[in-house]
Amino acid sequence: MRTILLPLRAVVFQLLLIVVAIAIESFLFHVRFGYGRKTCVEYAALTNLTAVILGWLTFFYVELVLPIHLEDELMGFIFFGQWTSASLFWLTLIGIMIFFSSLAIKIKTFELIEAIQKYKIERFIPERRTNNEFQKKVKNFQSTGIKSFILLQAHSASHVAILLILAAHLLKNRL
Repeated sequence: MRTILLPLRAVVFQLLLIVVAIAIESFLFHVRFGYGRKTCVEYAALTNLTAVILGWLTFFYVELVLPIHLEDELMGFIFFGQWTSASLFWLTLIGIMIFFSSLAIKIKTFELIEAIQKYKIERFIPERRTNNEFQKKVKNFQSTGIKSFILLQAHSASHVAILLILAAHLLKNRL
């Protein structure tokens, strides 16, 4: 029989990392997009919280289907910070997968937020119709690419800060 454990220490540490990520990403959104500070904090909070919630749901699902020996290694890493040299490769690979999957989630969440905002604006202010639909599509594609690149920059900056915090935490525990 499996017991259900909630890693409270990991959850609290995750909250600290979310606050750091929101602060860094909202600053970069403000600088790069030119949105207001409140809007940038809201966008950063929504994208990060969506990525974290989906990440935890995925974690709990994967943890249920893992074989017992892998589950023991995972629990040892989460609760005690212990890992073997053989599992270091897998941890690195999982870290890279988490980086790109959370980036994809953030991009999709950002697009959804902007679509909702656009719908709200169009509902109250009718858009002037243009005859050239191709130019509209090209402009939309270009702005989506630029926004995705800005999201990549913000996501990378926040993950570098998170890695520095984790490295400092690891060094503190090792000394």
